[in-house]
Amino acid sequence: MNTIEKHKNLAHTLRSFLLQEYSKNIWITTDKDTYDYFAKQAFKSAQKVKNAPSKIISTLQGAQSPRSILAALATSKTEQRSFERTLVSPQPNPTPPTAPSPTQPIPPSPPPSQPTPPLPGKTEPTPPPVMETVIRPKTHLEQKQFLRETLQPTGSTNFTDMLTFFKEKLPTIPLSDSIPDDSEAKAIALRWKAPAAQVLLLSFSNLTKEQQFLANIAQAIDQRLASAKIIYAYKVEEEKGWEDLLNANTLRLVISSNTSLHTLPELLKHYREESTGKHTLARVPLFLLADLSLYMEQPALKSSLWKSLCHCLGSK
Repeated sequence: MNTIEKHKNLAHTLRSFLLQEYSKNIWITTDKDTYDYFAKQAFKSAQKVKNAPSKIISTLQGAQSPRSILAALATSKTEQRSFERTLVSPQPNPTPPTAPSPTQPIPPSPPPSQPTPPLPGKTEPTPPPVMETVIRPKTHLEQKQFLRETLQPTGSTNFTDMLTFFKEKLPTIPLSDSIPDDSEAKAIALRWKAPAAQVLLLSFSNLTKEQQFLANIAQAIDQRLASAKIIYAYKVEEEKGWEDLLNANTLRLVISSNTSLHTLPELLKHYREESTGKHTLARVPLFLLADLSLYMEQPALKSSLWKSLCHCLGSK
């Protein structure tokens, strides 16, 4: 096989490889060494072929891609037409490509030089950075001092016309110039938080001696028998709260003065006296005391009073 046939086979193999790996619209880029190698081989083949068209040399000199080099290697019009048909429709099942072996191998490029590390023990410490204090000039707002302005007292509103209107149109509704005190309403609203006492002592007087006597009885009952509490009877009478008070499930006994009980008409609605001589307020037993001044004048009555209370509460 002569040189022309070798180059034909080489060109055919390379064409088949390129058509198999790349489409016809893709340009292949390569490095300068590979380009110079194929250009040199093409020049050698062109010099050995007789009657080679002069345009091959000029085509090889202006070739910029592998496709232009392959076109220049076609030495006859028949090969050029065959090459053009091959570019349009590639041959089915091309033979596996074989990479050509260059006559002169490309020497490997030396690795990039790396800086030599410094010897241990000879490194100089890096001085710490110096922090400079930058004094920023104050802005106009920072230089200006703000003064607090005290609010002026609001003037009183005159409701004379409004009061006159309500007095004329609604004479039955009482009017007040001040805000009503709601402490009593708050106490009633928070009454459920306090545990209900089992024994209630009704107070009818603001005298210090009588209040102290009832407080001693309540303290003794609370410590020995059951929880006890003193309530002001006239206040409950005014609020008409006897029904709610007597309906408490925990209430076991009510202690009241016999003479003062009849001054409470709302409470007397719940008063009952049984045939056995026992007294009740609704369903709650009632323990009637003598005049409180007698207990303070005759201390011996206190002993019999305590025994009676223990009997009443002990039997429940």
